[in-house]
Amino acid sequence: MADEPAVAVATELQSAGVATMGSDLYTSFVREPTEGIPVKSLFVFASDGFLPSPYMRGITNRVSFQRIFVEVYARSEFYEFEIGRAFAKSAYRALHLARLPDYVWCKALRSEPRYIGQDKRENHEWNFRLELGIKETY
Repeated sequence: MADEPAVAVATELQSAGVATMGSDLYTSFVREPTEGIPVKSLFVFASDGFLPSPYMRGITNRVSFQRIFVEVYARSEFYEFEIGRAFAKSAYRALHLARLPDYVWCKALRSEPRYIGQDKRENHEWNFRLELGIKETY
């Protein structure tokens, strides 16, 4: 069985040297900056997906494909727009077409991270969505 999708994506980000889990990389919804959560951070969480697509192969086994969506959010200080954009793009480059263990594919659903504006503290935010594929044989 595949790891939790957000954990698999965060592990890839850490392996690529983009961010460090528990330091500036979190497998959770976007959280407010605090003493333990810096402004410049990445947040990764599974959002939804499609119903499994059944495919029959042979007489003795069945194959099913599942598509899972994972959201990646990047945030930076209000005076670090370019640094934040580079941070979001480095996460995107590390993940688009990455080979994640237990997943058949990992692909970004946009051509680059989308700037979504500023939060209530005027920090900049970007996001992009990934599609992960799982193949299960019964």
